[in-house]
Amino acid sequence: MIKQTALFATIIILLIALVASAQTLTASPSRNVYQPNEQLVISGKATPGGLVTVVVYNPNSSMVAVDQVKADYNGLFESAPLRFPPQPTPTLPYGDYLIIVKDVASGEEASIKVVFARAAIVIKGVVVGYDGGPLANATVTLITPSNATRVSVTKSDGSFMFEESELGTYTILARAPGYDEERINISIDYAPTTASIVVSMSKPRIWIENYVLMVDKKPFAGYAREGEELRASLQVYFAGKLIVNALVTGKISCTSGDEANLTFIYDRSLGAYTASYKVPSIGQDRTCKLTVEASYGGFSQSVETGFNVFMSTMDLQERIM
Repeated sequence: MIKQTALFATIIILLIALVASAQTLTASPSRNVYQPNEQLVISGKATPGGLVTVVVYNPNSSMVAVDQVKADYNGLFESAPLRFPPQPTPTLPYGDYLIIVKDVASGEEASIKVVFARAAIVIKGVVVGYDGGPLANATVTLITPSNATRVSVTKSDGSFMFEESELGTYTILARAPGYDEERINISIDYAPTTASIVVSMSKPRIWIENYVLMVDKKPFAGYAREGEELRASLQVYFAGKLIVNALVTGKISCTSGDEANLTFIYDRSLGAYTASYKVPSIGQDRTCKLTVEASYGGFSQSVETGFNVFMSTMDLQERIM
């Protein structure tokens, strides 16, 4: 009787052990519908420490991806066998995909179906400049509600497009040469939908480039002598374009009290604005400052250059004598 009881107890313990060790394979995708550029992720539970194989078949029943991962000591696993392309391809077209998940240790299999579909949310638009014309090669950054970042460069017609799937608030950042950054927020509350926007670059910049000073046709070295000619040349850019009809003025002020106003003229042969100033002879060393200001479209920029003026050699010789 005691032996029989012990046998029953052994059988019960074995049964309990078998039940405890038996695992029912579970597997599910991170979502049922995937859009372009999204990662297919399969997670679930299998034999602890065992291998799990994931095979993906496209709508044409062709195998397009295989992955093998190891479950952790709790039996949990995660596989990312495939990222869907930005646009459908012959191998990865839109449609239904079959995923076969196999627990290698137990031999158990599970099948999953997901859909690769065109994005339900389309955000498209055009970037225009100060004059309302399209801006090519502007950089447009889209920040999704989950803080993912997408980047696009505008085409020759200033256009851009993003295909997304999340509901919520999107942020658009536009950058173009000659402009300060523009930021726009748009809210998408339902799908499918297409949001069309115009990004107006409302903050153009003006700047002076290729600013060159010469003294009697020699490179400027920070000083000039009385009687010498100081000549300035420069280019003006506005909203990323060379401007030939800007207003460019200059003013020279010196510690001796003498001042002069300069008007720059655009020289088409040089492709630059130029102005000259003949340093007057007053028989006195002094410190001077040249301030140049360029104005266009209600915007302006100025640059300052300090320099010393020395008496001419002739004046110095006369004083010595």
